[in-house]
Amino acid sequence: MASRPRIAKSQYSSPYSASDMVAMAGVAPRLAARCMRSTHACAATSSGSISDRDNRLGKRITVWGAAFKPETDDIRDSPALAVAQALHNLGATVTVTDPKALDNARKLHPELDYVEDPIAAVDDADLVLHLTEWPQFSHIDPKRLATRTNSPKVIDARGTLNTDQWRDAGWMTRALGRR
Repeated sequence: MASRPRIAKSQYSSPYSASDMVAMAGVAPRLAARCMRSTHACAATSSGSISDRDNRLGKRITVWGAAFKPETDDIRDSPALAVAQALHNLGATVTVTDPKALDNARKLHPELDYVEDPIAAVDDADLVLHLTEWPQFSHIDPKRLATRTNSPKVIDARGTLNTDQWRDAGWMTRALGRR
């Protein structure tokens, strides 16, 4: 895209076109609902029961990533924040962490919780969503995190976590596009 004269001369730094960003943001509510259903399915499998709709309320979900891509604080049209907001709207308590974009995210979505440290962000989480492919997230030791959560479950929407390592550390994992 940078070879296109109109784009090369502009300040636009996204590798995605505007229509791509709109399409990704449109998928966010469905992804959020799938995440919530996965959380409930995992809980039903491990605890033996999920009885009523009220169980959807009060889930604690940690979102790793707020920026639309790593190495930026740009949150414009961020699919990660769209998913976080959709989960909040479904009744979850959502904690977001990001190395650079927390201040911008906090201004746009003050109803979400924010934690600077990605390790502290998973405290008491029912689910961790890896939504922006910051290299820092891929280097976190999953063994160190497992005891900090209510339930060690992670969905890797970016495909950069070593799911075998996470499973060996006791995590239930889902990686979008992988088994």
